[in-house]
Amino acid sequence: RFNGNNLVLDTNTGSISLQPDTEVNVWNGSQYILRASKNNNNVELWASNTKRLETIDSGVNVIGNLITDSATIEGGVLEIKNTGVQSEVRLFCETTNQHYVALKAPAHSTFSGNVVLTLPSADGTIISTSNSNAPSTISSAADADFVLIDDGGIMKKITLANLGISS
Repeated sequence: RFNGNNLVLDTNTGSISLQPDTEVNVWNGSQYILRASKNNNNVELWASNTKRLETIDSGVNVIGNLITDSATIEGGVLEIKNTGVQSEVRLFCETTNQHYVALKAPAHSTFSGNVVLTLPSADGTIISTSNSNAPSTISSAADADFVLIDDGGIMKKITLANLGISS
């Protein structure tokens, strides 16, 4: 086991520990290519002179893109904030991610408050008038599974039977 002033190297496991208020830097002569620091018990990771990751009291901040095979959000809320453009979620198709469906926030000027949409608790297809396969007129139960109606900010599922339309 090697003990430095601020760096502890465990030769049995290969792990390196930083003491509080210390840094480990890899410098190529013109810039830091890797910099890890532990300040006020928060950890920062730098690459190419840019901070890429930091721990904070409430979790971890990733600066830049985060790429992962999958992710689980256990807190129940996923917030997507932006840098001056409308936020968007893209769900890609199964074939080499060639196509996607996007959910996009409306422009700020159209908001009068926060909007909450609740998805129905039944399998089916949600249609809109801009879908290429949306029926121009619903005339039978085969045309759509249900319609969503905004009732004062609460999305309600209306089946064709509710509307008196039968197959």
